[in-house]
Amino acid sequence: MVGLLGGIQAGMQTALGLGQLISGIGMKPERPDSPTYKASESVGNRLSLSESLLNARSTAAKSGEANIKNSMGEQIKSVQSMARNPAQALSAITAVGANSEKAFNDLAAFESEDFLKRVRGLNQSYQAMAEEERKEFDINEMLPYEEQMREYTDQMAAKSRLAGGGISNINNAMSSGVNLAALLEGHGSIG
Repeated sequence: MVGLLGGIQAGMQTALGLGQLISGIGMKPERPDSPTYKASESVGNRLSLSESLLNARSTAAKSGEANIKNSMGEQIKSVQSMARNPAQALSAITAVGANSEKAFNDLAAFESEDFLKRVRGLNQSYQAMAEEERKEFDINEMLPYEEQMREYTDQMAAKSRLAGGGISNINNAMSSGVNLAALLEGHGSIG
């Protein structure tokens, strides 16, 4: 009777071990979908606007240049009608030219500062876009990769545990069988 029960136990332990081994080898859990992120459209639009504005001339500069030219023309007309002699007219026109040149230099300084502001704006837009692209990469590429690696590591550990447990159970069943056979051989009968 002991031999029969020992044989049943060894057989069940072998079946359990084979089941664990097969489950471990066949284990293929599915990975859940990862969230995705798309770079902000407004940041991209801001970058495009900054790029297009970089070399555009500001409305204030265009208007300022037109005003200087109109003022210069009006002043020259005024000098021509009010000057009493050519020397006085030449002197007044020279003064108008100097004033206009100063106004153009001031306008050039304004435009230079405005250009630098637009360059700073463009650089800020590039930085914002770079941050968006980094975030997009992190969320769409890096996080899923890290998750896959964690899951792969977990799956491999579970697979190893199941297969190892199965092999251990099969080994124990074989040891039990050998021990049972030795016991039975020593007693000379099964029942």
